[in-house]
Amino acid sequence: MPARAKKSNESKAKAATPATPDQPVSDFEARYRQPPKATRFKPGQSGNPSGRPKAAKRLLSELEAALSAPVTIKVGARKRRVSKMQAAVKSLADRAASGDPLVLRLLLAELRHAESRASEEPAVQETLSATDQEVIAAMLQRIGVRG
Repeated sequence: MPARAKKSNESKAKAATPATPDQPVSDFEARYRQPPKATRFKPGQSGNPSGRPKAAKRLLSELEAALSAPVTIKVGARKRRVSKMQAAVKSLADRAASGDPLVLRLLLAELRHAESRASEEPAVQETLSATDQEVIAAMLQRIGVRG
């Protein structure tokens, strides 16, 4: 039994010994961090030829891109280049003004929604503290402004 264990230790030691300059490495020999030569990347060959896959685009970004694309519209006798969003808004406004009840209802609902969002936002009102007012008064006095 000990002879058998000795053989496996010999084979491990033989495999672990690195190739010396006078002993060429076989094309089929694979070692730690050195795959067989046949499977290595050729010079100039990428490890990822198709590259990283493109990220999936979100619906909002696709919609923004589509609506920001330019389009030519005719206003009176002139042609103008505007974004698709501007053209759509103009078309909706024209249809609402001509009396289309569905478009009129849509625009009124959107206006109500926009007004409710505006009323929810807190109004910015800058009130200066007493210390701030004193500092401003001192600075104005230093530069010679009477107030």
